[in-house]
Amino acid sequence: MIPFNPEEGLELLGELVRAAAPPAGEEEICDRGVAITARAVGASAGLILLFGPPRVHTATWGSGPFEEMLLSAKRESPSVDLAEQGAAPDGVPRRVAFALPLQGKAGSVGRLVLERPSLWGPPARAFAQTAARLLASALESVRILRQSRLQGELLAGRNVELETLRELTARLQELVGEEEMLQSALDLVLEKMDLSAGWVFWGESEQGELRLAASRGVAEEFVHESRERGVGQCLCHEVFTSGRSMIARNTLDCPRLPRLVSANQPATHACIPLKFQRGVVGVLNIAAREGRLFSEQELQFLETFGNQVCLAVDRAQTMLAEMRRNAEARALVTLARAIGGSLELERVLTAVGDYARELLGADRCAILLGESASKPLVLAHLSGPPLGGLEKGRPVDLVALGSRAVAGALRLKKTHVIQDALNDPRVNRDLAMRWSVASQILVPLVARDRLEGVLAVTRSFASSWTPEEVALADGLGGQAAVAIENARLYREAQESLRKLQDAQVGLLRAERLATLGTLASSLAHEVRNPLNSISLQLVLLSRRVRALDAGVQDELRELLGTARGEIARLNELVEEFLSMSSLDRLSLEELHPRDVVQEVLDLLVPLAREKGLRVDVSIPQRLPRVPMDRQKIKQVLQNLVRNAIEAMPDGGTLGVAVSRSEDGVVIRVSDTGAGIPPGLDVFDFFLTTKRGGTGLGLPISRRIVEVHGGALSYESEPGRGTVFSVTLRGGRSGDAGHGARKG
Repeated sequence: MIPFNPEEGLELLGELVRAAAPPAGEEEICDRGVAITARAVGASAGLILLFGPPRVHTATWGSGPFEEMLLSAKRESPSVDLAEQGAAPDGVPRRVAFALPLQGKAGSVGRLVLERPSLWGPPARAFAQTAARLLASALESVRILRQSRLQGELLAGRNVELETLRELTARLQELVGEEEMLQSALDLVLEKMDLSAGWVFWGESEQGELRLAASRGVAEEFVHESRERGVGQCLCHEVFTSGRSMIARNTLDCPRLPRLVSANQPATHACIPLKFQRGVVGVLNIAAREGRLFSEQELQFLETFGNQVCLAVDRAQTMLAEMRRNAEARALVTLARAIGGSLELERVLTAVGDYARELLGADRCAILLGESASKPLVLAHLSGPPLGGLEKGRPVDLVALGSRAVAGALRLKKTHVIQDALNDPRVNRDLAMRWSVASQILVPLVARDRLEGVLAVTRSFASSWTPEEVALADGLGGQAAVAIENARLYREAQESLRKLQDAQVGLLRAERLATLGTLASSLAHEVRNPLNSISLQLVLLSRRVRALDAGVQDELRELLGTARGEIARLNELVEEFLSMSSLDRLSLEELHPRDVVQEVLDLLVPLAREKGLRVDVSIPQRLPRVPMDRQKIKQVLQNLVRNAIEAMPDGGTLGVAVSRSEDGVVIRVSDTGAGIPPGLDVFDFFLTTKRGGTGLGLPISRRIVEVHGGALSYESEPGRGTVFSVTLRGGRSGDAGHGARKG
């Protein structure tokens, strides 16, 4: 073995120091270092393996079994005595490889492996260890310099990014429109990143429809197609849906990429979601340079840039929305003052219609009221030119008219904005031409989820309704809906109050009747006894009169007849009083109304004809059976028929008619007498228009009908007669009955 020459080793160390001095890079240091060290110790081959991120670098010298050498280099032990060797059959070592650690101040940076050094001994080993330390120190210095350079580049990049964001804020503050802001932002980011192509898709998360809002450096054909037809399926939809940034690297990720950007080499582009608090509203696409990918830092910057764009757009939208709200508020305040808290529906509708025309610059404003598009609406207000075929206050059948737009707005409870009525598929073209409607806004009037109608604002020329005008129309519609609902609730409250008052009057009447019934029962018993005694005395007196002279007999018989008549009238009055005590006690059974009516007619029609009255009776073939107390209903009908007969002392027509109602039957008794004077409550106790009447018949009859769950009412016209109606509810279908009869 040739001994190692220390002097030559010092020269080689000097050469090694020069080779590892700056500006030598990591690869150069490894290549020259392994060559010098291996040559110095007479190794047949050499190898350097570097550890750790960002990469593993190998440098080799000579020729040798490098796979086995890599195994030696990867050993964890730092000892230079680490050797892999085997013995041949003759006892001579087959191979010897030494692995030396490259130990820097911060730790091991790699291994130096030498294959079969022929000059290996203490001096050569010391030389190799010194060379390993020099290489480790040089490599560590290179890494430190590289890291410092990267930090500097990163800092410079951050400064550029911050400057870009500051300029972005300044630019967008002067702009208002969404597309204008997006185009300005796209131009800025491409300029600062020294790129040439990018595009922005914009949409709404709820609809998921994207449109091209800004572009630069993309094919005109794609721009035209996107604006005309929208954006088809592509990676942007996935970014839009997921809210995650993605990279399109080939035509499988983005099939339209070759049509978007012309490039000699395959191009990639970043897809950055534009996110607001309410969700994703767009996608920013930036094409990278040919053959390059975006770094993590660049992607992070693009995401930050996109967030800043969203904030600026949101701020502009908020400002515009505030302006719209202020305009709307002023209009609504004006409208509220015009309405003035009125609960009169006509005044409310007039104010809404007039202000809608004035504030929206419309030719016509129509308000139709109704709860459904499938049912006729009522044209409640019309401000402006007339609508041919429609009349204020009359029902409007939208189905018959073929008005699809109004029906659609009512059905969906959604505002319909129609810019060109003659070319909009939602509009009946013939109807629009007849009414001179070229554009319109249809606002459903909805208050607390209840549909009240529709507000239709129209122009005679095609025009683009601005978002502010649409928002104002919505506000006017909301105000009108609330005012209309208030007016409706006021009417319903008045009706409820009237019904409550009627119920209270009925309750008082019932209590009064019950009190009178109790009093009448006691009084009737007290009166009947003396009447019976007087009747008996009159019988005895009439017998004694027979013994008197004929002249005296005639005179006394006349007096006795008068006394008996008065006693009969008092008995009849007592019977009426007694009936008051049993009004609420019914003996119900399901009866045919015709049978009960016929019994009354059989009893009283002869009396009517005797007085020269014409009798008209009308009873249909089939009537439902009705639960009733036969005797009490007969009492009611007898009282009504008698009253009708007595109301026509000079002749006339007595009418009795029975008809079906929704839930029972109605029995009408009419006369052609003098009628009931206006303001007279014939159902009040002891109030009567008949000479000698008690004023109890009608109040008792009304109570009987009410106890049956029905109603007794009347209509009267002075000089033309009166019609009393008995409504009885409930029951089931009956069999064939009498046909209509005239008498």
